[in-house]
Amino acid sequence: MNALIIGKSSVVKRAIGGLLENEFDFNIDYINISKPQLNNYEHQLQNAQFIILDLTTLDDQGRLFIKQINLLAPGARIIAMHYYTQKKLVDAYIYAGAKGYLLIDTNRAELVRAIGHLLDGEVYIDPGVS
Repeated sequence: MNALIIGKSSVVKRAIGGLLENEFDFNIDYINISKPQLNNYEHQLQNAQFIILDLTTLDDQGRLFIKQINLLAPGARIIAMHYYTQKKLVDAYIYAGAKGYLLIDTNRAELVRAIGHLLDGEVYIDPGVS
């Protein structure tokens, strides 16, 4: 399965990729992007079945970013990651098309749990969201 990790911080992207390497049989690719301009990455998006987004640099543009990804990668399972713990803010990402949400400082066990839920066709929201 092809997984794509998208975000601005190379450190965060590589850390997330490292968390996944030993848990799932993913071919992991990375996109370094800080604003919703995805047209240059159509090929990578179209081949991804699983996408993890670091939305911390996008703030209120995160929903638009998720919608654009859904247009370019229909059927991909998307996990949005941010610092937000308010359900209202997280629900906006889910409504935009993300299938999961994790806090950006999540641990390996929580990330693995979330991915398992998404692979089973379920929506997953970090238990730290209130």
